[in-house]
Amino acid sequence: MTFKSSNRSNIQPFFAMEMLREANELEKDGRNIIHLEVGEPSAGAPSAVINQAKKILEEKKPIPYTDALGIHTLRERISDYYQSSSNLSIPSKNIIITTGTSAGFVLSLLSAFDVGDKVAISIPGYPAYRNILISLGLKPVEIITNKNQKYQPTSTQIKKLGNINGIILASPSNPTGSIFDEKELYEI
Repeated sequence: MTFKSSNRSNIQPFFAMEMLREANELEKDGRNIIHLEVGEPSAGAPSAVINQAKKILEEKKPIPYTDALGIHTLRERISDYYQSSSNLSIPSKNIIITTGTSAGFVLSLLSAFDVGDKVAISIPGYPAYRNILISLGLKPVEIITNKNQKYQPTSTQIKKLGNINGIILASPSNPTGSIFDEKELYEI
C-alpha cells in the first residue's frame, strides 16, 4: 500500500528553526553556542507561577483539561486588562488562549479565510506567515516595504493590490520591530 503525502508540506523551511536545529546539534558536540536564531523571552517564569506549578504537581492529582478556549478566569483577566490599560472592551468570550502564536495564527486564519483566498503579507516579515498561509491553502500576496516607510505597508500599496481577501498587519513588526504610524494605520 502506498500512502500519499499532503502537498501542505511543500513549503520553504523556516530558516530560524533550521539554524536552531543546527545550533542544538553543535551544542550536543560540546560547542559553546550563543543563540541568536529565534526570539525567546530572556526572563524566566515569575516566582508566583513557579510556586503555583510546584504546588499543583506536588498534589499528585490528575491535571484536568481546560475549557477549549482557555481557562475562563484567565480570559476574564485579559479582558479586564485591555479595558483598564487601553479602554478597549473585549468580551472574554472573544478571547482564546493558545499554546503559542502559531496556533493562534492558524485558528485566526481558518476562521477568516477559505482555501484559495489571497492574503497580503509584508516583506520583510515573519517567515511563518507565508508557511502557514500556504499550508492552509491560502495564497500569500507580497507587499514589498522599505526603510522609508518603516518596513510597514502603506494604504496606497494595499489599494494597488486589488482583489485580496485580507491582510496580516503586525505592529510591532517581526522581524523589524517597526510600529505603525497612527495616521497610516487609520487610513488602512
